[in-house]
Amino acid sequence: MPISAMPMEEMPHQQEEEEMKRFFENASFLQGLAATSKLKRGRCGGGWRWCRVEMRKETLKCRMEMEKKRIVGKSLPISQAVTKGDLDPGSIRAESQDPLGDFCNKDSTKISNGTQISQNIDSLLAELVPKTASTGFLATTYGENQDQVYGLAQCRGDVVGTKDCSSCIQDAAKQIRQRCPNQADARIWYDYCFLRYSDKSFIGEVDTSYGIFYYNVDNVTDPEKFNEELGALTDNIRAQAVLPESGGLGKGETKLSPFVTLYALAQCTRDLSKLGCSQCLAIAVGNFPTFCNNRKGCRVLYSSCYVRYELYPFFFPLDSNNTLHAVDDNNVMAVAYP
Repeated sequence: MPISAMPMEEMPHQQEEEEMKRFFENASFLQGLAATSKLKRGRCGGGWRWCRVEMRKETLKCRMEMEKKRIVGKSLPISQAVTKGDLDPGSIRAESQDPLGDFCNKDSTKISNGTQISQNIDSLLAELVPKTASTGFLATTYGENQDQVYGLAQCRGDVVGTKDCSSCIQDAAKQIRQRCPNQADARIWYDYCFLRYSDKSFIGEVDTSYGIFYYNVDNVTDPEKFNEELGALTDNIRAQAVLPESGGLGKGETKLSPFVTLYALAQCTRDLSKLGCSQCLAIAVGNFPTFCNNRKGCRVLYSSCYVRYELYPFFFPLDSNNTLHAVDDNNVMAVAYP
């Protein structure tokens, strides 16, 4: 049965301020803790490797994986680009076609084909796909008692109602079962959508237990000005995202110079309360100094929210002077998990 999105709740102003103050104090501690572990970069055959970060309570360990993560990008002139109302995955290499990452929780209930819980997951996905494609979001459950499963699917707010939303959710449902065939708790991230399911209830809860971080290996030329403008822009998009009418989406841009524009986007899952969305985005943005300090681009992906900034347009609608970048270039990937 579907579970409607929880409203961005209003609470007494003084109480909300006190709760947010306590949260940000805790977030500052966590950010300081994360900063104690330095990400190291190494070269293997001339290519950048990516780093997997393991968080065990109060320690962070970093080990280099023998896998190169470099994404070659391209941009399209505006004459060849598409607008929100006419997105066609066949016309460009849509970002939604390639997963940004997945999480198959090995500590969750083990399942196999033919079991009741596996069948319930398939039925859950069969409901999630068409309804999310039409509305952009759905949180629902399927089954009963110990075989009950919970699911959530959401498209990024600026592509809701487009072919990219529907094709992304369809691919996510297919890929998550292929990548996580034996886990009852699984998640998959795309640029245009997110999908997860579990045999444990998670709907309405802030989940930053597992994160994926992408950062551009190139640094900005004026870090002081860049970070000042980035801070102001992320404050703005976070304020947008918590508004009840926003659907959890905040996006904006700011001019760094006559020729350089900074773009940023924040997205919360629509099951979160106003406070929950604020908390998730605060943690996500708090990772910028650790993983993305002075970088030209960065993405932080959690199960409850997503934040990204770039020096090129990546969200819709585009204005007449912009070019659409189908994929990124010069990116390194990091994964953080408990």
